[in-house]
Amino acid sequence: MQRLFVPLLLVLAVLLPLLAQASGMEYYIGVVTRILIFSMVAASLNFILGYGGMVSFGHAVFFGLGAYVTAIASFHGVTSAWLIWLLAALVTGLVGLVIGVIALRTRAVYFIMITMALAQLFYYFFVGFRYYGGDDGLQVTARPLLGFGLDMSGDNAFYWVVLAWLVASFVLLQRLLASRFG
Repeated sequence: MQRLFVPLLLVLAVLLPLLAQASGMEYYIGVVTRILIFSMVAASLNFILGYGGMVSFGHAVFFGLGAYVTAIASFHGVTSAWLIWLLAALVTGLVGLVIGVIALRTRAVYFIMITMALAQLFYYFFVGFRYYGGDDGLQVTARPLLGFGLDMSGDNAFYWVVLAWLVASFVLLQRLLASRFG
């Protein structure tokens, strides 16, 4: 029974936009898309806290930084989703390296406190960045383009892209946990 649960859930997730449109509830496509995005964040937090045993109050820095890099790149006219994703991964990876060099030198409660302090530092940096909207946020008018004839401007297409990233993230985490390092 458990072996059928994940494939059945995946089939339902793929069919959700079609079912929502058929029933006139297109609003829920956007809601579920946000849930899928936050599921990736929760899975990564579960990985570092549940499996790694590291309590981090700065985990949202990487989520927010990736979102800001994406929005700032779009704001400046970058339209390729692949380029934006690569840029967001590189920037968050480099920031993670710097934060890791600082935070991993500490233990126990000091690790928790340094991650919280760095999270606050990034928060106030972006809130004070008036050119990009400050505490009002940055408005992006259009979604980036995937290329290959794929259009991500509609809610359904964006949902399926997010679902694909979620599945890829879960597969990567499962493979990592099953490895000799997991």
